[in-house]
Parts: sequence; structure tokens; C-alpha cells
Amino acid sequence: MIGSLLFLALAAAPELLLPPWPLSPDGDVVAVRGAESLRAEGGAVEPVAPGLYRVAPAEGAAEVRLAAGAATALARVEPPPATVSISFSPASPVKGRHREVALEIAVAAVPGGEPERRPPEILASSGRVRGIVPAGEGRFRGVFELPPTRHPEVAVLIALSPRCPTCPTPRAVGYALVPLSAAIALPGTSDPGVKTTVVIGGRSFGPAVADRAGRFTIPVVVPPGARAGIAESVDALGNRRRKEVDLHLPAVSRIGCEVWPRAVPADGRSRAAVWCVASSAAGEGEPDARLALSARAGEISPAAPFRGALQRAAYRAPRGGGGADARILAEYPDGGPASRDEVRLSLATGAPAEIVADVPGQPVALGATVPAQTAVRDGNGDVVGRPAGRPGATVGFVAPDRFVAPGEPGDYVARAPLAFAL
Repeated sequence: MIGSLLFLALAAAPELLLPPWPLSPDGDVVAVRGAESLRAEGGAVEPVAPGLYRVAPAEGAAEVRLAAGAATALARVEPPPATVSISFSPASPVKGRHREVALEIAVAAVPGGEPERRPPEILASSGRVRGIVPAGEGRFRGVFELPPTRHPEVAVLIALSPRCPTCPTPRAVGYALVPLSAAIALPGTSDPGVKTTVVIGGRSFGPAVADRAGRFTIPVVVPPGARAGIAESVDALGNRRRKEVDLHLPAVSRIGCEVWPRAVPADGRSRAAVWCVASSAAGEGEPDARLALSARAGEISPAAPFRGALQRAAYRAPRGGGGADARILAEYPDGGPASRDEVRLSLATGAPAEIVADVPGQPVALGATVPAQTAVRDGNGDVVGRPAGRPGATVGFVAPDRFVAPGEPGDYVARAPLAFAL
């Protein structure tokens, strides 16, 4: 009898079951075997299912103390993201002279972690990154293709090494600002024989001598941020004249953003991280840039400084609306009206929860073909797919939008099977 009571007591004692790795900063699932609920010090607890809880560590927490009844455990939290460093060659790429830039990427390991072996995700605000391949432990090479536009600008490259496909906080994150100058032929007019020199961004170009019609062209290189130059003309008598030359350049964006993960369930709980970098007109990072973020679906927090000029915002998915994109707009008002970037986040539907079918205008005449509507919906009511009858069916729901009534009366009730495959 005593042994049976002891067994029952031991069986009723709660037990904490933790994952075999440190808790993710985004939260991990912890199980409790027994009737006790889970409590946490240094983190928040959210019930997921009977006996399952999602534990989200507090910002900057290195560990979380867990308790369920008399059972306790200390869970370590994975360190903050390490750094991704990006260098490029040539160091001063010029549109019109260079088509590609070689990238060298170094992904630092978190303390106590293994060197990263998977290529990082890299997004460019302008142009394209391709061909990322390993080049040693934690090192990678790639190519940045310059955009086809001719004006000078600053390209923002944001790189991250994800912890997992659905984890907002990466193992490592970093950025690079690539100033893209532009080589152009600057035309002008003057008196025939006059020599003209143009100074742009502190560099002197020319001189060029005006032809008999007074026309001349000077090859120049315009760096990002330069809006005008100074032209100095000298005639045959040595008379000098200086004037400002408007380069008539378009306004360009000075912000670039990335989002991870790039798809989340539209369940009202799932989260993503939005990373943004703003720059000066010349290509210097702006750590104190005031950014304005908005989302057409879901919620997004204000951007907060993270490291250097890199800023981070937290996005939470809406409940419902799966199958569409949540467009997140980031604006840098101090950078001018062109300083805006939009990232798209796919909202995934949930698991199929119900199949519905509707045939308007019942009763349907024998043998008639009428419009119909069928749908497979998830728990939020979002459409997952459109079911129909078996392949080759000639009666019933021959298509998701079409119903064919039987030709014979029978019992005057049509039973039409529906099939749907994920």
C-alpha cells in the first residue's frame, strides 16, 4: 500500500521538460508534465496547449528561472546576434565603369557557438547580390551587381544568418553602405576656344576647350550627395569666370530595409523582425535617424537602434488575412521624400478547418448546370483552397465554381463528394 501511494505521489510530481539548446530570444516551447502551471522569472509565459508553454525571455536576459510546483529549472538564453561584416572591392565603384563589385563576408560566431557554414541572407536596396559561396569557416564570397540606373546613389546591403526559418532574431546580422558614383559626360556651352574646368565633390575635371560652336563636353565622376559643381572658364586673355552648375540629379532613397522571416502565419501571434539602415547623402551611416514604419496588415513597433546605423522593429502578424502580403513601409523623412523602402512579408494561411459549398438558387433543375462556390477555410476563415468533385466527375461539383445536377430524380437529394489536396 505504501509503495502504491509513493508511486502515485511521484507520478503526480510536476516535471519540467526544456529544449536541449539555449532558449531563443524570440521564445521557445517548454513542457510541464503534471497538473501545475508554469511560472517564469526573467521572461514571459504564454500557454500554447495543455502542458505546453511558450517562454519568451525578457529583453537582454541571459537566463530564465522556471518553476512548476516544486520543480525548478534554470534555462540559458542564446546570446544576442553576432556581427556580419561586409567588405567590397573596388572600394569606390563607379556606374558606367564597373558592373559588379566583389563582396567578402565574415559571419562571427556567437560566444561558444560553431562557425557559420550556411551563406547569409543578403538584400540590397538597389542592385542585386548573387553567388554567395563559402570561403572558409564563417567566411563567404559573393557578387554585388550595380543597378542599371545612371545616377549616383548609396546602396544598402543588409545581411543576416537566420537561427531558423521562422526565427525573427538571427544568429548574426550586419550591413554595408556602398557609395555608387556615376561617370557621365557633362555637356556645356561657352565662347569658342574658352577652357573650362569643373569641380565636383572636391575633384577637378577638365579642362575642355569649347569648339567653334561654343560646345564642350567634360567626362566627370559624380559622387553620391553631390547636387552641383563649380565651373571655371578661362578665355585666351586669361579672364576667369566661375559659376555653379546644377547637375539635375534625381532625388534618391537613403534607406534600405530587410525582414525576417519572410513569411509568417496569419495567426495574430507570429512575429518577424524588420531591419533598416539610413545613410547620409554621401553614404555615411545615420545611427540617430528617425524612421517612420507602418504596416498595411498586422502591427509594427517603432524602430529602435540596434548596432551602428542598424535599427530594428518588431512586427506581429494579424489574425486572419492569410494568403496575402503584409506590406511594411519604412520612411526616413530627414532624407527627403524619396527616402522610403517597402518590404513584403507573406502571410500564410493556417491548417484546413472546414470545407464549405454553396449552390445558389436551389432547388436545381434535373440535369442543369449552375454556378457554385466551394472553399476550404482555416480556423480564421481564410481560404486555403477550392475543392471540387473527383477528377473526371460529370455530376456534382465538376469544378469549384460549377455544379451539375443529376439527370434522374432519384430521391431528389444530390450527394456530391468534394476532394481537396494540400
